[in-house]
Amino acid sequence: MDELSVDKVIVGMPLSMSGRLSNQTLKTQAFINLLQKDSNVPIDPSDERLSTWEARQLLEDTGHNPTEVKNKLDAASATIILQRYLDASSQVGS
Repeated sequence: MDELSVDKVIVGMPLSMSGRLSNQTLKTQAFINLLQKDSNVPIDPSDERLSTWEARQLLEDTGHNPTEVKNKLDAASATIILQRYLDASSQVGS
């Protein structure tokens, strides 16, 4: 990451619907810890709850067929996670 001029990495944090930590949350935190050992780039977690559902709804509502939804779902979910992070960051600075 350092050689790519990355300023920050945002990682989707898979919290349970209640907001509690899950096994997947702990695995993701371990992954973040590994990344931080090998890089000086800051890594921020971002709540990913319902991002896949929201992305699926958006893709279906904009006329994508089931194959397109399947092919674009991960990228659309990642976009939603990043946008939520950016929105929350801009509110903190306001």
